[in-house]
Order: sequence, then C-alpha cells, then structure tokens
Amino acid sequence: MIEPPYPYYADPKVICVACEWRGRLAERLDARNPFDPGVACYGCPNCQAIDDFLLACDEDGCWKTASCETPAADGYRQTCRKHKPRRQGETMKIWVCKIGDADGTALPEGSDLPMRQAVEEEYRHLTGKEPDFCFSGWGGELNEVEQKVAAEK
Repeated sequence: MIEPPYPYYADPKVICVACEWRGRLAERLDARNPFDPGVACYGCPNCQAIDDFLLACDEDGCWKTASCETPAADGYRQTCRKHKPRRQGETMKIWVCKIGDADGTALPEGSDLPMRQAVEEEYRHLTGKEPDFCFSGWGGELNEVEQKVAAEK
C-alpha cells in the first residue's frame, strides 16, 4: 500500500463520493499516478472512481462526513459535528456573527428582524429543530482586529 496522506490517523473511514461505498482507507485501491509517478492515486473498490473520497466521522457506527478535526490525547479526531469532542465545561454551542454598516446609513429601522428570521430559518433547515434561543440587535461592538478589517472596506 502507498503511504496514506493522513499519517496521524490509524486507518480512517472513507466514503466514495461517486457511489457512496463505505470502507477504510486501507481498503481503497492504490497506484502510482501515471502522469506523476511521485504521487499516489486512490480508487474505489466498488466503482473504480479515482480520488473521489471524503473522510467519515471516526465515531463507531457513524458514517457522516467528517467536518471537525479536534486535538485529542492520541493525536487528532476526525468527526462530524455531532460527535465533535467538547471541551471540559462546554455545554452549549453558540454561533456568533457580526454584520454591520460602517457609516450607519444603509439599513432602515427594524432591519434586524428580517435578518434574525433568516438566521432562525436556516438553523431550522440545518438542524431540523427550532433554536432554543436567538438574540440580535444593533448594540454589538467590534474587537480591535475586526475594527481594522472594517476600516479597510
């Protein structure tokens, strides 16, 4: 087998994008790329699609696409959002977004309502449930780095 591109994962789970085959990294077909012999190419053992794989969540029994790489005691974990290890004391996930109008003239009164509704709607779309809370308003402040970025616009 050609050396895998993920040396810190023992044998990660992978999913073929083309045919949805599920297996382990070591189960893929491997060969030297005929156009660049120093590079490996990997094929699906089911449909023979080339280099068309996604990493799957490393949690036993879960085959969702891995979207989080989290440091762990034994290296890193590749997990879906649901199985992402939480930091000690972390009990809830709170998404923060700051959006603004540098000179304060572009947005009419009451414009936070449609933006809050859009965020709540997308949350329902992504999670399939109602948000437990949603706060918004025009009293936010930018930190020093954010102020520099906003000033450049």
